[in-house]
Order: sequence, then structure tokens, then C-alpha cells
Amino acid sequence: MDVLVVIGTVTIWAYSTYLWLTHGDGTLNSLLQSGHAGGHGVDGSPAVYFEAGVMVIAFVRTGKYLEERTKKHSLNSIDLLLSLTPDEVEQQQPNGDFHNVALKDVQVGDILRAKQGSRVATDGVVIDGAGWCVESHLTGESVPLKKEVGDKLLAGALVENGSLLYRVSAKGSDTKLGDMVQALSDAQGSKAI
Repeated sequence: MDVLVVIGTVTIWAYSTYLWLTHGDGTLNSLLQSGHAGGHGVDGSPAVYFEAGVMVIAFVRTGKYLEERTKKHSLNSIDLLLSLTPDEVEQQQPNGDFHNVALKDVQVGDILRAKQGSRVATDGVVIDGAGWCVESHLTGESVPLKKEVGDKLLAGALVENGSLLYRVSAKGSDTKLGDMVQALSDAQGSKAI
């Protein structure tokens, strides 16, 4: 698109400069007198279109500014979604104790604990405990949902009340939250049809 804009504006300026120098007297006065009525200036000379090139560039720059602003807001949305998962989680060890480990070290099948006020780190299934979780980041439902043994949990959900033990069923980009981040990223990089 930039190549077409450059070709168009250079052509407008070259054509207008040629007309101004060959059909006018080459002064600023003749340039100012060349109007656009009927394609001819006030003195009968052909009209020049310098302002059209400026307007094309102004419209294109305005469009690019709006596009960049939209992309910036999309990137902020992606960052906000990614910040919903904690960096560290409480993982159950073989002896039954819980230790904080980095989320990247968690594997599918591990057992994690989510306490009141914390966020669920991965998709999973509740195996012990009960609580209320807010999943509005994915479902849009602002009312907390009761989670009991056998219920599915979504990564990023806020445990509003209770404590849950859950078995990891998906992590990272394989979670529903990861799908949403990928869809938003793809939409940002593609053009509307």
C-alpha cells in the first residue's frame, strides 16, 4: 500500500509541477491563481493538484495511526489475559506436602491447590474440596460458579471462596485461556475481509 501511495503522490506532484512550470509563468502568483473550476485556473491555465497529494498522505497517516492504536489496545488485552495465570503454584508432592513450584515445571496430571483469593493456573478437574470461582474472563458470567469434585476448572479463574485441589488436564497454550490468547493474537495480525 505504501508503494501505491508514494507512486500516486509523486505522480500528482510531478504532473502539477509540470503544468505549473509549462503553462504558468513559474511564479507563486500563478500557482495561487490556478483554481479548479472546470479543470482550468482563473487565467485559463490548467489546474494544479498539489493539495490532493497532501490530503492523500494525511488520510493514509491518519489510518495508520488508528490501526496502530487498535493494535496497542489488542496487545494490552493479550497482556491482561496472560497476567491472569500465576507464575508459581502450590504442587502436591508424593509425600502429600505442598511446595511452591514454577508454573512452567508443572505437567499434565500433577495435583495443584488453589486457595481463596488465588487464581487457577491451568485447566483441570477438581479432585478434592469445594469453592466458588469467577470465570468471567472466559465465559463473561460475572456470578461465581460453585466448583465441587468432578467439576472442570479453567485457567485464570479466581477462587473467590473455598479451597480446591485439582488435577491438571491442560497447561499453557492448550488451555481455554491459551486458545483465547491465540485467537486474539491471530485476529490482531489479520486484516478484516
